[in-house]
Amino acid sequence: MRLELHIVKIQDVQFENKTRIDNGVLYINRGELQELLQGDKRLGRVDIELARPGEKCRIVQVADVVEPRAKIGSEDFLGSARKHTTTGEGKTCVLQGAAIVMSDCREKREATISSESHGYIIDMVGPGSEVSPFGKKLNVVLLPQPKDKVSAMDYQAALKMAGLKAAAYLARAGESLKPDEIEIYDLPPLTEITKGAEGLPKITYIFQILSLQFEPIPGEPTLFGKQAEGIVPAILHPNQVLDGAITSPVPGLNVQTYQIKNNPILK
Repeated sequence: MRLELHIVKIQDVQFENKTRIDNGVLYINRGELQELLQGDKRLGRVDIELARPGEKCRIVQVADVVEPRAKIGSEDFLGSARKHTTTGEGKTCVLQGAAIVMSDCREKREATISSESHGYIIDMVGPGSEVSPFGKKLNVVLLPQPKDKVSAMDYQAALKMAGLKAAAYLARAGESLKPDEIEIYDLPPLTEITKGAEGLPKITYIFQILSLQFEPIPGEPTLFGKQAEGIVPAILHPNQVLDGAITSPVPGLNVQTYQIKNNPILK
């Protein structure tokens, strides 16, 4: 399997009347993105704000962070919640330096172990910004309000989908650009061995994504865009993980989808 990450480096992010990338600046049509995200019947108004390094800003109640990515030449199954397509091969556009941050905006939270907010914060200035990788990113912050009578779990599933949709929407602006850098991950299928590597040890990375300590959230995209309750141990090609097959389940306990897609152990 050969995966090419076409990296477009983002130096700044601003709101404008057209979503595009020009000279390293990501311009976002806020109204268009809001309309896309508010199409989810579980969500009401979705506010969108920008948080840049050095600004006197703290992002609170962070549910997850996602890097803007989109498959080049094919549909993003995570961003559309439709049938899974090829993951782990082909070309994926990556907006490096930018991040989508999902903030839990519920005023009242139901007291269940999976629906409680764990209060993860991102500081954009000061000592806190130095210890979080996201304090150094150009953050597009989603602030979705739940519609009346929407349950906590339905809201959290919708919140995760909003982040994935926004990530694909923004990355589409860079898919036709010449990338600043291309990372290539080229490994054979798991059933094959690369010629000349017969004597190397075989490695299995045991990667836990869901703990039975927490109640799984119905409809939350965790593995290949589906909720992972009752799953037995599954073997994945490392390229699939790097290409978005796994997203961080709620509550992620400080392991964000952004970090999974950039897993240093797999790399």
